[in-house]
Amino acid sequence: MDQKSLRVSQLATYHICPRKIYFEEGTTKPTQPGKETLLLKELSHLLPEIIRRKDEISEDDIRKAFHDICKELASIYPDTFGETPREELDELITQLDAKTIADGLSTHLREEKREFIDSITPHASEPLLYSEKHRLTGMPNKIVKIGDELVPSVLKTGRPPKNGVWKTERLRLTSYAILIEERYNTIVKRGIVEYMRYGTIRRVKIRARDRREVLQTLHKIRKIHKNQIIPEKPLSAPCERCEHNKKCEITPETLSSKFF
Repeated sequence: MDQKSLRVSQLATYHICPRKIYFEEGTTKPTQPGKETLLLKELSHLLPEIIRRKDEISEDDIRKAFHDICKELASIYPDTFGETPREELDELITQLDAKTIADGLSTHLREEKREFIDSITPHASEPLLYSEKHRLTGMPNKIVKIGDELVPSVLKTGRPPKNGVWKTERLRLTSYAILIEERYNTIVKRGIVEYMRYGTIRRVKIRARDRREVLQTLHKIRKIHKNQIIPEKPLSAPCERCEHNKKCEITPETLSSKFF
């Protein structure tokens, strides 16, 4: 039996395009977040301190927070920001819409200040989690604690959907819920996505069907690795942005792939 553990990120990859799973088997290259993503990540960690003393967040509050963050970026991320000139950092801040972030956060503050603060305050930051039972590993951006409940939280820089969260984000949250449950011997009922570019926080219920889909996806990925069968490419696959595009084009279809 294959005892190799899978990463939570691979489950999300499978739902974008299962062929990427085939081409990326055996690679361990870490994904490198962009500079804007890291700026928003640090803002997320700084927010609880800002919000505790305010009932409204202004555009100036967000800009000041970004400038404070920039003073420490080179120490936190020396490989990414060690040689970054201040002019480039100022340009990055300009590209982030401080007003949109402030307006979104203020809406949450007016509605539910206490729970909102709990929802963004890390109980654990970037914990590395592992499930021996499911041979799965992953690292959520945060685990927060709301009352006695541990809740996985992920940071996203893209636009939120009209309602709820995107499918791959729900899949990640459910995977992290399973990991947290094994690590802390608890039950996780919900997860959080921070769309920090928009100052929007979304909470979602972890459903039984989400858990079932995570386990089914784990089985499918292991089947690809074990049998070395190339799965079919979905019509919605983002081929133009894929680093495996050329290899994928010349690979013959495998009839067995229909079972995936």
